[in-house]
Amino acid sequence: MGKSNSIIKQIAKSLLYIFVVCSYPPIFIFAQNAAEAQIFSICLPIAVNLVFGIIVLCLSLVVTRSLIQSTFVSMVLTFILINYRLIETLIQKAIPYLKYWHILPLVFFVALHIFYIITKTISKESIYLTNKVIFCVVGALILFNLALATPAIINKVNLSTNSSTKNKINPSEVGTGKPNVYYLIFDEYSGFEVIKNYYGYDNREFYDYLTNKKFSVSTNSYNEASDTTVVITNYMSLDYVVDESVDVATRTRYRTNAKLFKLLEEHGYDVRGVGLSEFMGLPSIIGSNDIEATTITGENIYEILMKNTFLYPFIKSNTSKDAELVLDTIEYMKNKSNFNPNSSMMTMLYLCIPHQPFIFDKDGKMVNVENQNNWRDKKYYLEQYIYTTKLIVECVDSITTNDPNSIIILQSDHSARASSDIELHGNFISQKDMTNILNAVYFQGESIDEILGQSGLNTLRITLSKLLNTEMPVLEVPFNE
Repeated sequence: MGKSNSIIKQIAKSLLYIFVVCSYPPIFIFAQNAAEAQIFSICLPIAVNLVFGIIVLCLSLVVTRSLIQSTFVSMVLTFILINYRLIETLIQKAIPYLKYWHILPLVFFVALHIFYIITKTISKESIYLTNKVIFCVVGALILFNLALATPAIINKVNLSTNSSTKNKINPSEVGTGKPNVYYLIFDEYSGFEVIKNYYGYDNREFYDYLTNKKFSVSTNSYNEASDTTVVITNYMSLDYVVDESVDVATRTRYRTNAKLFKLLEEHGYDVRGVGLSEFMGLPSIIGSNDIEATTITGENIYEILMKNTFLYPFIKSNTSKDAELVLDTIEYMKNKSNFNPNSSMMTMLYLCIPHQPFIFDKDGKMVNVENQNNWRDKKYYLEQYIYTTKLIVECVDSITTNDPNSIIILQSDHSARASSDIELHGNFISQKDMTNILNAVYFQGESIDEILGQSGLNTLRITLSKLLNTEMPVLEVPFNE
């Protein structure tokens, strides 16, 4: 019995060592993005990595018949496998003609021969000590990264707790007589001049549609930056509180403690989020809280990590949830039962379209994964832009029909940027034009020409000043070329 317990303890220790090594890459990525990512998003990558580790451990045991040596082999080889793409990239820089199917066997061949030499020439005691050192070093790195992420995690928990009741309001149950406000932001929707000059597309029909709907439309509105986290943070703060030099965690803290929402609540408004409103610290009533944080190209943490492993050729991004969220959000806005005029409700809608990944063509059909981040062929952004315009029209039609006495603020944060394409970004569209935005306001059918030529933030301030009968002067736009 004693010997059996001893073996079990040794196996448990071996698995613990491997688990720590397998956990480090996902935890590192999470810690760098803790302000936006969910902790549960790293569970699957860790589990997959652990499967790699256990398989390598079992195969190594067959050869070495030593748990100590096999643990060493498993930790090191698993770490190589889960970071394989970096190794492949380095090899291809030296020998460009080598491909995946050449390099993967080569890496295995070299690694296994090195392990063979180590296990034959180095004592088990030394390998045992090496295992402990690896475990302690990697474990310390994990604790360090989690410590760095702790403030962001606590902030997210507090935000979730504080805002958990905001979206429990049923519009049909409130009615204090104040006009409803609909703030609609469509990420990377280019201004009228940008889409015409760079894409050869005349969006005049949409302009005419908006003006016929009694919108005041500013075609020459420019923001202070072309960075979403800068622009929308300033929108939510009702002031130019951050720029591109401010760290992401600080931007998130400002954005998710939105002064915009607090101001409206002080004037008797309730606030509800729709779409990806959690980006502003406002849970969505249609489930954006289930949408994982993604990169600019639409990859979630699992996809990022898996595309770094030796399995990367077989990992494809899944944008079906993104498409579903967009369509569900628009359907919500088209549903007559979700409207109750003059009910003191502010609806915050944020959707990450026509921003890449380009998941829709002009008719709303899904685009092939291979082209979802293709900036070189202009049709992919342009067609998603055209489809987004159709969705905006559907939203506006629904709001003006069901709640004509409302206020609609329709904006983007910046124009097309090609930011994921290093060669195109900054060369395709000028820095100034990247900050040109969609900027239009419907104010109960009245003209509000004061917004013409104003930035998105100043448009927001002008509109709120008129709505709330308060003084919010126009600010100087700190645009840096």
